[in-house]
Amino acid sequence: MDSDNSSAKIEKLNNSNYHFWKIRIEHVLALKDLEEFLVDDPPGDDARTTDITQWTRKDKKAQAIIGLTLSDDLLENVREVKTAKEMWHTIKNVFERHTLLNKLAARRKFYTATKEESESILQFANRIRHISATLATMNVTISESEKAMALLNGLPDEYRALISALDAVDSDESELNWEHVKSRVLQEEQRIVMRIKTAQKKSETAAFSPIRPVNRFILLVLLVIYGIVLIAITAIGQDTLKPSAGQNYLI
Repeated sequence: MDSDNSSAKIEKLNNSNYHFWKIRIEHVLALKDLEEFLVDDPPGDDARTTDITQWTRKDKKAQAIIGLTLSDDLLENVREVKTAKEMWHTIKNVFERHTLLNKLAARRKFYTATKEESESILQFANRIRHISATLATMNVTISESEKAMALLNGLPDEYRALISALDAVDSDESELNWEHVKSRVLQEEQRIVMRIKTAQKKSETAAFSPIRPVNRFILLVLLVIYGIVLIAITAIGQDTLKPSAGQNYLI
């Protein structure tokens, strides 16, 4: 990653990616030794001019890294801030508001999450973890067991056998472990994919395979029967065309 363009590699902040955006910004600032500017205030008036100048220059770099990943609307929200710390807290106040409606919406999204047909299990598990992390920023604690149950609850019918097996082993919900459940579901996904591929391969093989001996025998019998029937029909037709006794035909 080019150190001069590291922030350009980060997807612009939007309503659905705040959690991962925040983590990536923290990583980029850490790589540039600028992470302290998210929490530090400017030097006091009694500080040396050189220290103030150096601090201001680095703080502007931190602001630039953050600002380059903001949309126009969000840039307008932070236009008047003076430091990276103020910019950081302004953005957090937009996306981490602890209102009742936000908490209810996040909880509803968490408990009603279902795996999309185009999603892999890993992608779905990451979505569950992302929602729980969003709730954590609102001071709503989601336990490992709740995350595991949300993952299982959102799976399609193909995973019903796995859920029954887990229910038989882990009858106490407090014993459900997120990493264990995620690992089992990932393994089940691999088995399902393998079963589908095997079934498709068998179907293709059956469609293009040569006729088996038994099928050859049946085909031969059918051909013989067809030949006999054809001969019989021909004979009957010839008998029908023959004149009966005493019948003359005018020419």
